[in-house]
Amino acid sequence: MDHRVFQVSSRESTGAIQQLIVECGPTRVAIPGRAIRGLLKTVETAFRDTITLLGETYEKEDLVSRLDPAKAVVQFSSQGRTILCSNGMWRKAYLVDRILGLVTIEPPHVFPLPPHFRGAEREWFDGLFFFHDVLVLIINLDWALRPIGVVRCGSDLEASQALETFGSGSESGCAG
Repeated sequence: MDHRVFQVSSRESTGAIQQLIVECGPTRVAIPGRAIRGLLKTVETAFRDTITLLGETYEKEDLVSRLDPAKAVVQFSSQGRTILCSNGMWRKAYLVDRILGLVTIEPPHVFPLPPHFRGAEREWFDGLFFFHDVLVLIINLDWALRPIGVVRCGSDLEASQALETFGSGSESGCAG
């Protein structure tokens, strides 16, 4: 698997962030490198609902359908990949159409979402940058990894309490 590494930074990196650029249908998105735990061929994971690697279990989800429920990844594509992601609290295995590359982005090259992003997409994305003159949206890891049905809470303490509550069957996950 050949994934080119591009540098969009100065020689002296300060606060640079690695991003894995993937294609999800017609959209290019970046997954922050700090969340990546592994990459697998999607055809290898096609008949599983969960993936276990090094004792960690990842719930499989299609990133394309998470962004647009009317679409899905072609699971038997030779370019399809399953990306194992974790934020230390939650884990997901995301199916994507293909990987375009790993880049290192300096903070000045990351831009906030434009004002016309007004709905749910404000929660889905943390910002954007340009990669070879193409707009790439940065996935919000909190949204991407949080189990569906768990409402975002204000702090990590509240989030860990939400995880405990979620595990006991509460719908919202936030107390109060």
